[in-house]
Amino acid sequence: TLVFTSAFNLNWNHAPVFSDSSKGSYFGYSVAFLKDNYDYTLLIGAPKGVPNNGDPVFNTQLNLESPGVVHQCRLKNNWECTFLKIETHGNREDGAYRDSVYHNKNRSMFGGALAVNDDDKKTVLRHLKRLSCMRPSCHEKGHYLMNGICYFHKDPSKRGLTTKNLMPLINTHYQSGEDTYTHEVIFNYAYGEAGFTVHFPKNSNDLILGAPGVFDWK
Repeated sequence: TLVFTSAFNLNWNHAPVFSDSSKGSYFGYSVAFLKDNYDYTLLIGAPKGVPNNGDPVFNTQLNLESPGVVHQCRLKNNWECTFLKIETHGNREDGAYRDSVYHNKNRSMFGGALAVNDDDKKTVLRHLKRLSCMRPSCHEKGHYLMNGICYFHKDPSKRGLTTKNLMPLINTHYQSGEDTYTHEVIFNYAYGEAGFTVHFPKNSNDLILGAPGVFDWK
């Protein structure tokens, strides 16, 4: 029986090396390839990084503590890396939803997980600890919930209208409850961490988000 195999060689002598000069950014915590025709882009998550390249787009994040960044590195054109401009706002209240949400982006782990669907040029980036507050006044008391948020983007090379915020766990009625038998408080959505993991199944229009903290991390 003849078995046909194929192989490829790794070029160690001329391999591109991407690095981050800032300490403690968790550079490379997540990685994903994005293919656009004959051009390849490497997305590199640094979930404790800070956008510090002087781009005025990120001015609202200068005072944030380790919000996280995603590096967009072209594998052509001298291997140039730039910050992905999907999430550029600072801490703010968001009234676009039925339940008022206040976004605290300090230590929010932006870029902690990445998923790419090359077929439709779709990309998802998530915040692991994007803290959202359901009541307009509770952020003043320093209390935040860990609902989680993901950014769905049709084309990561372009910033603007094609970005959607995915926050499936912000319904105020399901944040916590009381156990019928023990009468203990059960945290349902409150610390759900939606987007802890993200995945596009093959040959499907679905997106799978992991939320390990739902129902007391059970």
